Amino acid sequence: MSQSQEARDAWLAERKTGIGGTDAAAILGTSPWASAWDVWMSKTGKGGEVRETEAMWWGRELEEIIAKRYTEATGRIVYDPERLFRHPEFDCLIGTPDRLVVGEKRGLEIKTAGIYSAGDWLEPGTDQIPQHYLVQVLHYMLVTGFRVWDVAVLIGASDFRIYTVRRDDEWCASMATMLTDWWIAHVVRGAEPPMDGSDAAGAYLQSKFPRDIGIVVDATIEADVAARALATAKATRDGAADEADRLENILKSMIGEASGIKSALGWKATWKAGKDVERVDWRALAEAFMDSAAFCNYIWAKYGNDAMVADSRIRLREEFTTRGPASRRFLFTPAEQMTR
Repeated sequence: MSQSQEARDAWLAERKTGIGGTDAAAILGTSPWASAWDVWMSKTGKGGEVRETEAMWWGRELEEIIAKRYTEATGRIVYDPERLFRHPEFDCLIGTPDRLVVGEKRGLEIKTAGIYSAGDWLEPGTDQIPQHYLVQVLHYMLVTGFRVWDVAVLIGASDFRIYTVRRDDEWCASMATMLTDWWIAHVVRGAEPPMDGSDAAGAYLQSKFPRDIGIVVDATIEADVAARALATAKATRDGAADEADRLENILKSMIGEASGIKSALGWKATWKAGKDVERVDWRALAEAFMDSAAFCNYIWAKYGNDAMVADSRIRLREEFTTRGPASRRFLFTPAEQMTR
C-alpha cells in the first residue's frame, strides 16, 4: 500500500470520529446529495464509502487553480492546513477546511458549480450562497473559532466569484447543540435516525430485512395514519414524491421481516422478495486472468481435454459467484375511500 493511500485511509478513519462540514448539512436537512441516514450509516460502519463522481474529481483537481485565482483577486496568501480540526469543547464536531489565510483568522472554501446552478449563487461579496454550503462554512467557523470565511466558486468553467460569510454566534451555538445531540443519540447510543425517504434509508431497510417470511401482520393505528398520508401523497401530482418515499419506508420498517401488512380499514401493503439471485464478479474474474499463472492454466485448459475445459470453466465461474436475496418489492393498495 502506498503512503498516499495509507494517509487517505487514516484520514477517512478519523472522519468517522465526528461530524464534518458536509455531514452537518446532511444532518440539518439542507444537503441536496445526502441525508442524516447517509451520515449515520457511514459513522456506524453500516454503509460503504461514497465513490468519487466525475464532478467530485473535477472539483478536487481544480481546487489548487481556484485557490490561485483567489490569491490573485484578493492578495491573500492561502495554504492547505492538511489536518483535521476538532472543537475544543464538543469533540464530535470536526472539520477539514480547504484552505486557511496566512496571517488572518480567515478560511477559504473552494467550490465548482455547473452553469445551470448559477442562479443559486446571488450577489458576489455577500453570503448569499446555497444553504448547504452556508451550513458547511458556519460549521468550519464553529470548529476553528474563526469569524470570517470566504467561498470561492468557479461556475461553468469561466465565471469566478468570491463570497464572504461572517460568523453568527447564536446560529453556531444552536448548530453545536443540535449536532452534538444527534451524535449522542444516533452514534454513541446507536438509535436509528427518524425515517426519511432517502436512498440510504431504503438500502438500510433492505439490508436489515433482506427476506420476508411469508406472513401478513395487522396494521397498528400508526400504520393506518401512515397509509392514509401515503395515499394522499400518491394522489398529489406535484411535490409529494419525497414524502411518499418517506412514508413507504415507514411502512417497510413496520412490515419488517413479514411479507405485508393489512388493515381493517381496507388498505394493504406488501414487501416481498423474489427468488435469490446470482451475481458474477466479472471484473474480478477478468483480473484473475491477468495473473500469468492463471493465464497459462487457462491456455492449457482451453486446448486440453474438453471435459476438463468444461469443468474448469464451471469451477472458475463458481469462484467469482455470490448468491443472495433479490431486492424486495413494495406494493401499496389504498382503501377505496382513501382515493376519493
